[in-house]
Amino acid sequence: MDIHAPNGPISSWREVFTHLGIVTVGILIALSLEGCVEWKHHRDLAKEAHENLTAEIRDNRTELENSIRQLPGTEKQVRAIIDHIDAVDTEKKKSDSIELRYSFDDAHLANASWTTAQTTGALSFMKYDDVKKFSAVYDLQREYVDLQRDLISRIIDSNDFGKGKNGLDTAREHVSAVDRSMQGLEQVGKALDDEYKKF
Repeated sequence: MDIHAPNGPISSWREVFTHLGIVTVGILIALSLEGCVEWKHHRDLAKEAHENLTAEIRDNRTELENSIRQLPGTEKQVRAIIDHIDAVDTEKKKSDSIELRYSFDDAHLANASWTTAQTTGALSFMKYDDVKKFSAVYDLQREYVDLQRDLISRIIDSNDFGKGKNGLDTAREHVSAVDRSMQGLEQVGKALDDEYKKF
């Protein structure tokens, strides 16, 4: 098979460089168009990730507010239990049984959009400042979820105590730990809510 220029065989160096120039310009145009398509794809991916993250944070904020709103009531229950334990312990109140009853609604905070943005590489196409803000809020959210998990574990542990003086001391210790965990959770929750408001 014979390959030659459309006008006939190449007969001079000038024609060689002319045809090389035409091919080079064609390749550069093709690469530029491909680069534009890639750039648009990356920009769309970053925009979609930003929208999904913002929507997820908005939903998480609603969930968090509902949970935080109930914490003061739960804290009152915990303090009433501590007062009851103290009353039984000092024999001001005679009771053989102590009932530990809590009503705690945990917040189900999603992080699927954050994980997806990391997995797809969308974060690398977003503005650095935006990624930094999202990273900070999701780090604080993870801390809140960990504290919430710890609180639930302490609530479960608080139901495990024996009878008598040792049982009362154990119950007081467990319930006091629940109280401290709840106060820490409330503080981190308010800080997280402030971060959510920025979005």
